Amino acid sequence: MSDEERFLDEDVTGEEGQQEVGKPGIVPGFLLTVLKWAAIGLAAIILVATVSWATFSLFLKGRTPQGVNEFSPEYKAADLDLAFFGTMLDGIRGQTSDDPPKSFVVTVNLGYKKGDAKEQTRLIDKKELIQNYILKFFGEKTADELTTTNFNTLEQEVLQLLNNALLLKINKVLIRELQTF
Repeated sequence: MSDEERFLDEDVTGEEGQQEVGKPGIVPGFLLTVLKWAAIGLAAIILVATVSWATFSLFLKGRTPQGVNEFSPEYKAADLDLAFFGTMLDGIRGQTSDDPPKSFVVTVNLGYKKGDAKEQTRLIDKKELIQNYILKFFGEKTADELTTTNFNTLEQEVLQLLNNALLLKINKVLIRELQTF
């Protein structure tokens, strides 16, 4: 054999000490593809989360939350710990001190400390007296005084009247309904 033929045979067959590497099987190729796409997906999720966090942090820096209303000064957290007595105080009817008198209907709820069974019993026992004091109180007012703009004042006056006159421990008075006609 000539040198040229030997050279051609070596190129085609390769060197004698070298082993030929076969193609990988279907499973390893598929597994590599799945792992590659899983890594790309995970990287995309991490990228989107990082950009979102950075964007929101940048835009919300130093801002106050919107849509959250401040409580008015009249609102107290202590009001949450109150139970209300009022089912027996619905629809107290009377006449105002106007000339000629006008009729009124008032519905009042009395707030006392939640869990105070003794005070609840006292309110039930003095139900008729409470209704009478409320009737007299609103009967001494004129129709102009019995408006929604005066609710806070009327509630405070009823609270003081009942606590002082009947020695009750009422924390809050709510006027649920007040009509004059």
